[in-house]
Amino acid sequence: MVEFSYQEGSKGMSVSVIIPAHNAARWLSDSLDGVLKQTYTDWETIVVDDGSTDNPTQVMESYCARDDASSTEVVICTRNRAPELQRCLTSVLGQSVTRLTVFVVDGSDDDASHRVVDEMRALAAPNYEIKYLRTTAGLTRQRNTAIEHLESSTEYVLFLDDDVIIGPEYVAAIEKVFRKEELSDVAGVGGMIQNPPLRRNNLLRRIFYLDSKRGGKVLPSGVNVQLFDANELTPVDWISGCTMSFRRCIFNEFHFDSTMQDYSLGEDVDFTFRLSRRYRLLITPEAQIWHLQAESGRDDAMRYARKQILFRYRLVLSNPNELSVTAFLWCCLGDVLQNFTYPPRISMRRQYQRALGVALGLFDVARSAGNGPEVNRLID
Repeated sequence: MVEFSYQEGSKGMSVSVIIPAHNAARWLSDSLDGVLKQTYTDWETIVVDDGSTDNPTQVMESYCARDDASSTEVVICTRNRAPELQRCLTSVLGQSVTRLTVFVVDGSDDDASHRVVDEMRALAAPNYEIKYLRTTAGLTRQRNTAIEHLESSTEYVLFLDDDVIIGPEYVAAIEKVFRKEELSDVAGVGGMIQNPPLRRNNLLRRIFYLDSKRGGKVLPSGVNVQLFDANELTPVDWISGCTMSFRRCIFNEFHFDSTMQDYSLGEDVDFTFRLSRRYRLLITPEAQIWHLQAESGRDDAMRYARKQILFRYRLVLSNPNELSVTAFLWCCLGDVLQNFTYPPRISMRRQYQRALGVALGLFDVARSAGNGPEVNRLID
């Protein structure tokens, strides 16, 4: 009698699945695949071979090899944020899953982030691997580089910003969605941000296509509305870049737009909105994440508003059948007006900076005359 074991979940399994087998190699894969589709993860499977002559060893060895490699890879693109990266990695290394590959793609100007990775490797559990790659800075370029260097065993790719921390069940919650048989058409999953920015969802903003009662929607104006609350799996048009995860196979069709340089404002909306036109995207409230937005590497209010207007215009031009230039211009007018309706406690200087940024963005739009490459140049 030969015994093979395939394990999934945490140490000290609470459930054992026992499969007696005698000359059943041709059906063994179906049985094991059924077990692997379970949403419960704290289990082990024991196959007891009762003198078979049809070589079940070969089948089991293939599954044991899969158990030795992580099917999920967490990708963290970083630049000049060593303290934030260390905090993020600490939360990633505290996940409940037993195996995980973490890939840090570094576009920093110094070696501080590399030193952080070396320090965290020493603290990682035996089945947690941390890979490191130094590359040219540029968020979309770094994301595409990570895709090109994924492990052959990787099925799910989880992108995190370097200034987030994730709850201990984050990775397990994302995997749970991808592994549900009835959700096989879902290409992307996002977590629920637990500390979203202040939202002013009022009638004025909705009239000007600046907001919607439905979170996760991309409006005809090109404005992407954040999903602030959900108690169940929720379909969305886009996923925030700090918490977007995908099936690896979609990268055979889609890549991040490498013409977007540096900080690449809106690259997450651009990619996931394109993806949502072909496949389903969901947000799961079980994957909890906190976005502790770092100040370094971010624009001031005026520069941010200017880039935001240009990105929205670019998105509208790229999706003429669903988005509208008229709605875009209408929302720009509303964006200027809303800056003078904020309560006194909001900095007047910041209000004027944003209003000026919107105006400058519209001036850039007029100069570009609908030329996509020129819009890209102005954004960068």
